[in-house]
Amino acid sequence: MPKINSFDLSMPQSRTVRGYEIKRMPLGAFLQAVKMVEDFPPQMLEKVFPQMSLPEILLTMKSGDAGIRRQAFLRALMTVPGHAVTLITQLTMIPEDELKGDANIGLDGLAEIADAWYEVNRIESFFACALGLYQKLRAQTASTTTTGSST
Repeated sequence: MPKINSFDLSMPQSRTVRGYEIKRMPLGAFLQAVKMVEDFPPQMLEKVFPQMSLPEILLTMKSGDAGIRRQAFLRALMTVPGHAVTLITQLTMIPEDELKGDANIGLDGLAEIADAWYEVNRIESFFACALGLYQKLRAQTASTTTTGSST
């Protein structure tokens, strides 16, 4: 049985932001969202540089043509925000069309929703625990390497 401390009990299980309830996310849904983030760079490159291979993209960006770079920047500007909204709707499980159509949201509301998701899902706590585990493993590896034993 998981250990529950007073900090866990004081954390909200959900939070309402601009009429939307932001709940704790199941692990499986989080893993799906992570996959979406992993897929984003190649998807963005396809949209910013349609019908070009990665080497062609790199050569294009290395060229001194400011017009080409400006076009790429503008295409990226059109691609990234939509992807961010899609990611936030997947993380919060708010239907995307509902969120996009809500006049009360705007950019500030979207940021409030993302912040609430971060808080309710205890992302800061996750990273603190992960960092602690990493440091322990790193210390153990360093100890094993310097002593030559694995006790």
